[in-house]
Amino acid sequence: MKKFLKTLGLVILMVVMLGVWVMLPWQGALAIVVLLALWMFLFRSGVQTRSVAAVGISTLTQRLGSSAVIVVGIAGVVGVLVSLLAMAEGYAQTLRNSGSLDTAIVMRGASANEVSSSLSREDIVQIEQAPGVARNGKGEPIVSAETVAAVNLPVKGSKTGDSGSAQIRGVSSAAFSVRPNVKIVEGRAFQSGLRELIVGKGSVRQFDGMTVGATLKLGNQPFTIVGIFASGDSMESELWGDGNIINDTYKRGGGRNSATVKLE
Repeated sequence: MKKFLKTLGLVILMVVMLGVWVMLPWQGALAIVVLLALWMFLFRSGVQTRSVAAVGISTLTQRLGSSAVIVVGIAGVVGVLVSLLAMAEGYAQTLRNSGSLDTAIVMRGASANEVSSSLSREDIVQIEQAPGVARNGKGEPIVSAETVAAVNLPVKGSKTGDSGSAQIRGVSSAAFSVRPNVKIVEGRAFQSGLRELIVGKGSVRQFDGMTVGATLKLGNQPFTIVGIFASGDSMESELWGDGNIINDTYKRGGGRNSATVKLE
């Protein structure tokens, strides 16, 4: 039992050391390599370690099978660790790009996300009149009251007709003011009061039929795609349209899921 625990401890220690090694910047890794080399050549214990390592390397051909298993095992651990760290960093970077210090998303209290939130017309008015909300040159509050819904669309390249879920966002005319990073890269912006959509570059890559001039059916109502936008964040996977039209299509009444505001 003691031998097993000792071996387990060594494995855990190795994994932790590999994790630290992977997370270090290249300057730190280089410094560790230099220090290790100096220790192996200048100190007695290091010289002994180097001699033992040399003997082990010289006998690799005699135990090629077991050595290969160890190398493959360590490589697998490092590969999985690097993949997880890369995924975590990519997700964190996407979230960082999706917000800014001068904007805020207002939702109903205790709501975990926009889908579970609900704001009434009175709530929207109170948000627009709240202190700290920026105003444009006309003195109007820069607030985009927004509705969020989901729709299933055919996945691009699927040979079996698979569909995926896309998020539709009904926005107000202030949406481009609170999110200045959103730029139309093809076509034009939708017009208020019309069944028109603009789609993100991410949704164009993911779903079929995401081209300017194409028609989508949302809630049994035809919508025309009039533009494609880029934002550099998670919004690129969404479809945008006029908030009032989206509300009517999905029978949401006059309420909204959230309000995105520009702060002073």
